[in-house]
Amino acid sequence: FFRTVPSDGLQAKAIAALVKSQGWSKVALLTINAAYGLGLVQKFTNESNYQRIKILGNQIYSEGQEDFSLQI
Repeated sequence: FFRTVPSDGLQAKAIAALVKSQGWSKVALLTINAAYGLGLVQKFTNESNYQRIKILGNQIYSEGQEDFSLQI
């Protein structure tokens, strides 16, 4: 069996659609400092610009980090 993961672009569109469906126009991001998180946030940033969703901030955290008090 193989596991297929949707592309960052497809996930970004789905997340933007979720944001819009909730009636939100502004979001803040918390992104893992790894290829998965950084790639997705780049695609989401592009999609959010297209969808007129304002990103108020993007805090990046390290893999394995347990304390997020600096990001909040």
